[in-house]
Amino acid sequence: MVRRRTTAEIRCRRGRATDSEWKARRRLLRNRKDLTDDQFATMWNTLLGEGKIGQTLLTAWIAKENLRNLLALARTRADRPQVGHARWKFLTWCADDAIPEVRQLAFTVDRWWPEIEAFIGTGHHNARSEGINRVIKLVARAAFGFRKAENQRLQTRCVTTRRARGHLRTAQH
Repeated sequence: MVRRRTTAEIRCRRGRATDSEWKARRRLLRNRKDLTDDQFATMWNTLLGEGKIGQTLLTAWIAKENLRNLLALARTRADRPQVGHARWKFLTWCADDAIPEVRQLAFTVDRWWPEIEAFIGTGHHNARSEGINRVIKLVARAAFGFRKAENQRLQTRCVTTRRARGHLRTAQH
């Protein structure tokens, strides 16, 4: 979103394949650990050379990386001072910049902090049930034209139990 908005504001058009920020779009979605040193250096140096567009994108990317580092503490069972420092680092990075999407992200994280802190402390989350609810709503919308409500329920049940029946292969397998 930051890339699209910034390109539209500065270039007064949509991004093109020749734009360096468009070429870097996939790398901006990846985390630092998944980038080789050459990929990271290429992305970093190219965007720094682009001026305001590149600096804006790198600032947003660093905010994303700080949030990833904060959430990764759930796997390490970090103590409160370590979590507090990672949160402070993320929030101050976001507050020091004028990118509206980054500020909104910081506001959202701050508003949801009790839930995020519980996730970091326990490692428990409701991602699976949220994903199933999303699929149920999607299927219910697609199955809206069924004449019998029983057929709509059957369609929803079939889709949401694919994993148990061996049809749904996720990254966890």
